[in-house]
Amino acid sequence: MIQIVGGKFRSQKLEVPTGRNTRPTQSKLRETIFNTLQAEVLESKVLDLYSGSGALGFEAISRGADYVVFVENASSAIGAIKKNIDSLQVKEKCRLLAYPVERVWTKLEADSPFDLVFADPPYRFGKDMDFLREAPWSTLLTSDGKVLVEWSPESKTDCYLDENYGPLIKIREKKYGDTVLTTFQKRKNAQVGG
Repeated sequence: MIQIVGGKFRSQKLEVPTGRNTRPTQSKLRETIFNTLQAEVLESKVLDLYSGSGALGFEAISRGADYVVFVENASSAIGAIKKNIDSLQVKEKCRLLAYPVERVWTKLEADSPFDLVFADPPYRFGKDMDFLREAPWSTLLTSDGKVLVEWSPESKTDCYLDENYGPLIKIREKKYGDTVLTTFQKRKNAQVGG
């Protein structure tokens, strides 16, 4: 079990998936992320890719996000997200898509555009970062939408994330222990989603 660190559901426990295939974002990193995004989370629409327990999405709801779409493929993680939705009683604020990320883009059209996208892919650098090249960011994000990617430099030597992916440009990158958090923002002159 982990806890929500701030907002309406502060200290509420969240179910986490069994096994070692998912690793919930640590509470200190979640707190840092949401302190940085404070004003942007309120009344936002959020996409939580590779959701795991859904900790980032539920943290967003706790801090005032209007709506979160969770995307997760692992059955134990799907079960944990469903339990967390029920225990927090936030069914009207969520949608769970039980698909691999690479097959979800057309299913997100009805919910787009998003203000914030969280992505915490498995720490196998390479194929799991393909979503940065493949996602239809022009229509998936609002005009000033942000994408926050959590990854590990230990997952492969000499690995890095590019400065831009289509309409996304890197605006911040910081290491927290064995995790790097890279933030991208949609370019101002890129097509507005919706």
